[in-house]
Amino acid sequence: MQAAAHPRSVDGDVLRLLLDSGTVHLDESIEVRDGGLFVRGDCEVDVPVGTALVSVAFSDCISCERIIASPLKVVFDSCPGLLDYEDEVLALGLMWGKVRVTASTGQGQGQGETSTECTADGCGWRQHCSLMPVAFDTPLFWPAADLELLKGMHIHNITTMLIKQIDNDWDTIHGPLALEFPSLLGGITKDLYKWALTAIYSRAVGFQRRGQYTRCIAPVLDMANHSAAISTSTDVETFLYKNEFCQDQVQVINTLVRGAGEECFAVYGAYSNAKLLFTYGFVEPRIAPLSLDLWPNVEASLASTSATASLLAWKRGRLQALDLFAAASRYDFSGSLRGLRGSPTVEIHPDLLNTLRIIQATEGESNDVGTAYQGGQISRRNELSAFVVLRSLCMSATKRLQSLKRSQEQEKGDDSSTTPLSVFAADMGAGTGTGTGTGTGTLTPLQIAQSLRDDEEHLLDSAVAFINAHLANPK
Repeated sequence: MQAAAHPRSVDGDVLRLLLDSGTVHLDESIEVRDGGLFVRGDCEVDVPVGTALVSVAFSDCISCERIIASPLKVVFDSCPGLLDYEDEVLALGLMWGKVRVTASTGQGQGQGETSTECTADGCGWRQHCSLMPVAFDTPLFWPAADLELLKGMHIHNITTMLIKQIDNDWDTIHGPLALEFPSLLGGITKDLYKWALTAIYSRAVGFQRRGQYTRCIAPVLDMANHSAAISTSTDVETFLYKNEFCQDQVQVINTLVRGAGEECFAVYGAYSNAKLLFTYGFVEPRIAPLSLDLWPNVEASLASTSATASLLAWKRGRLQALDLFAAASRYDFSGSLRGLRGSPTVEIHPDLLNTLRIIQATEGESNDVGTAYQGGQISRRNELSAFVVLRSLCMSATKRLQSLKRSQEQEKGDDSSTTPLSVFAADMGAGTGTGTGTGTGTLTPLQIAQSLRDDEEHLLDSAVAFINAHLANPK
């Protein structure tokens, strides 16, 4: 498996060109080095709160607006339905830009051979693409044998579904477009499409612009690394869209006083290691917050309860009205259970509790709350019953994880043959990998899988302890 610390470093000439041309403005106290944003070592004063560390004009970002106005417009004129899918527009723009980079350098860059004949003029973000990582270490790019190590966890299911979706979208959308527009898209491949989607997931920022939610990828700003160690604090650098004085800029604003030599982080969110691995290709063991999408099988649970036709109708009606059927199929790393390391408290998502409350409701309880029920405690009995069922769900999930862990340990044995991945990867900045970690170190895919399982087991154990305490002393 390819290591994440790829040998290619940030192209200093391209970076300097972006800075000198005014495309990117860095505060005088900030420098780009080691794949991240740092306060200059010779800075004599601390960088104050509120400083715009990086500013990029929206017109210089890779955005749907810019892509649609480029020579790719002919593609969207031919297939206007693509405009309804922002990620597909961004992916086409990134693939075209990457093909242009390859054509200008005459190198394949690991994404398939291309020819200078497969390019067209007018790609204003080609230089930006040349600064992006050559490869990513998300599970989407793992060999099948290593991906199987994640089996039993939602990250495996989501990755498998994404692979199928990519195969389908390539066969039905992008592959045919490459044939229809060879002068523009003749060099794109399915691997390049995978690369483009991962670049979008890991580097695009979103904000409200002119009354609409907008996403874009901003040069240099997208080099800001993540730190899970401060992800629960509000005192972190934040992405901000600013439209003062018609500047129309995307900025990274400093919200912590920083001294000489310190790195400036843009925390991506209070994400679990599973989310970090799936989206960005790295993990931060023993640091990242804990999160797990745990839901009951609603249909099976309804079928297992002895409910009259009227009670079953009430349950289905309330689940539908509160959009809980959809919630119970939500496996997007948002977490129906969330916790912090070292804390006994576990946050249970209201949608999970309301789903269990409705499923466990009796005829009398449904009559008491009626069709106006909008969530919340139904009765003392119902509340205790919901928590008992939740405890059973947690315990069953723990047993399943432990069983899979034992099975894989027996099958895999020694993991020394597995190529290590960068885990914290501070040395993985733009152009060298995913560029998002805060430390250094490597783990094999087996060790990463074990770390993710340990996180889930830890959270499930904490949830069981939290539920037991609640059942012993219900409020």
